[in-house]
Amino acid sequence: MDDLRFDRFTRRFVLGGLARGVPSALLGVGGSGAKQRKKVKRNAFGCVDVGRFCRRGGQCCSGICAGKKGRKRCRAHNADICRGGDANGFCKVGAPDVDCTTATGKTGLCQTTTGKAGFCNWAGECAECTKDEECVAVCGAGAACLVCAGCPEGTSCASPDECVAP
Repeated sequence: MDDLRFDRFTRRFVLGGLARGVPSALLGVGGSGAKQRKKVKRNAFGCVDVGRFCRRGGQCCSGICAGKKGRKRCRAHNADICRGGDANGFCKVGAPDVDCTTATGKTGLCQTTTGKAGFCNWAGECAECTKDEECVAVCGAGAACLVCAGCPEGTSCASPDECVAP
């Protein structure tokens, strides 16, 4: 094969293939036609933080994954005015208390969950947990797993109402 014929063959293959996305797939460049799946990024507790991409509720620390397909995000619950990073002195030494109103209408204190969400807490107890669903057995419906330096486990289960096992 002479140089001229080889150049023509190469141009046809590459240009024709670009239209179909073949060379880009071979070269590892975008445009291969195959969609890349978004990755779910888990935190140190093994679950997904509030506001981050999720596919289903079980991946989220809060247990709540909402939104349209491909655009779902983990959501918080019982946050009131609380933001991630808020905590009282027991759970975060030296932090000021931030008052809030729980979902049951009680005056509570803002805390931060393992999913970095704000949570309005009225009652709770030290417990080993990573996700909110684990705290339902300890404190009932609406409970959350909090990051709490004052607890030996480093976490606590909290409730917007009485912390009573169902």
